[in-house]
Amino acid sequence: SRLVGGIVQCQRCAPQSYSLYASPVQNTGGHHSICNECPYGAQCQGGASVIAQSGQWGWINDTARQTVANLVPLPPGLGCTADNIFNNCTHFNSCSAGREGVMCGRCSQGYG
Repeated sequence: SRLVGGIVQCQRCAPQSYSLYASPVQNTGGHHSICNECPYGAQCQGGASVIAQSGQWGWINDTARQTVANLVPLPPGLGCTADNIFNNCTHFNSCSAGREGVMCGRCSQGYG
């Protein structure tokens, strides 16, 4: 967003950037959203899109501004998979089927 004539202009973040932060300020010169550079290990298609690359996992680095830390590689089978046949990488913290939690470290309900 940017301030133009005292009004906050909301603009979609461009590809290779993102913003997960919704500014609480309306039409004033106070704090407003900024577009962040896409973190390492992710793909950003603009807007609020931060998608893990295969085998990567990320977390919210700054809860106040909703920024995503660089993603980290996970051991084989834990992280999401994106290939020509199957793609379950939909968010920065996506896991493989049947896994969830911090660094995809636990089995999902219904999985043993």
